[in-house]
Amino acid sequence: MTKRLQPAFRNRGAKGSPDNAAILGADISIAAAHVVAIAETQGNRITRDNKNGHCNKLKIIMAWIKVEYPAYASVGIVRLTDEQLANPMKHYHKNTEDLVYRGMNVDILLAFMACVKVMTGNKEGKFRSYSNFIKFHNAISYGASQANVALSTDYHLRIEDSCKSYKKEAVKKKQAGELDENDSDPITFLAYLPMGTGCR
Repeated sequence: MTKRLQPAFRNRGAKGSPDNAAILGADISIAAAHVVAIAETQGNRITRDNKNGHCNKLKIIMAWIKVEYPAYASVGIVRLTDEQLANPMKHYHKNTEDLVYRGMNVDILLAFMACVKVMTGNKEGKFRSYSNFIKFHNAISYGASQANVALSTDYHLRIEDSCKSYKKEAVKKKQAGELDENDSDPITFLAYLPMGTGCR
């Protein structure tokens, strides 16, 4: 079954148009019991395993950026604070860093997506299934929702267009026998480092 882009992770409202209105009572702290109650309610939207999967994909993206574009890593990746990691309303799994979602350089992400679609190792030259390809887009959307940041219109237009284009490309690769259809296994971290992508 072909997976579609997950609208659940898109920020509500117009794409890429964050609400800049001042928050009334922004200096008021929410009671601890209420924070826990909110976290329990919101936790039903997505399973813990899926959250962990999104966090793993984000870790892979960040590792790739550090090697391929270290200059961007210095401004596009940030260390999570102790307060963020301890927040019961957030879930970072084992990650200690995160992408900077506001002002994200879409060209860097397009480069990653272009590289990650081709497999190496014992499946050298095979193309990943569309369902695995879009997991990275969904992970970024999840991360942005955690950071309470509306992804830019540029991101939505270009990354989602890339996903739609790859969906068509995957059909052609399947017809040519070049698509790995057993691509639902857990994705290993090292497989996505630069030496493990189709760009090298």
